[in-house]
Amino acid sequence: MKALHLLLASLLLLLFSCGTVNKITADAGLKNQWTLQNDNADQIGMNDEPISISFGLEEDNKISGFAGCNYYGGDYYKSEDQITFSGIYATKRACPDLETETEFLRLLESVDRFEIKGNNLYLYKGKLLYLHFKR
Repeated sequence: MKALHLLLASLLLLLFSCGTVNKITADAGLKNQWTLQNDNADQIGMNDEPISISFGLEEDNKISGFAGCNYYGGDYYKSEDQITFSGIYATKRACPDLETETEFLRLLESVDRFEIKGNNLYLYKGKLLYLHFKR
């Protein structure tokens, strides 16, 4: 009888721990720091710092990153493969070339869909690929 209770307790522990691992794995898709890539799969950045995006906990719905000159933050909302960004703000450092940063932030606010394939994050507007990031 004692062995049966031990076996049942072990099975329950295994069952609940597997469920927790699957939930963490499923929720962890976006939670990472991603660096922007160009068509040649090279990092894009300024002063040796790549343009990046980091996703916080889904409960917080916060993003942060480096936009090429300034650091930025904001909110994101996702449902299945749909994603939107809003409330994006940036620091106000003066830089010689803000065109890349301005375009990056404009594109980020325009996307409506995402896809993760391996270590790649793709952000789309409809079917048009806007931004490609790597972990």
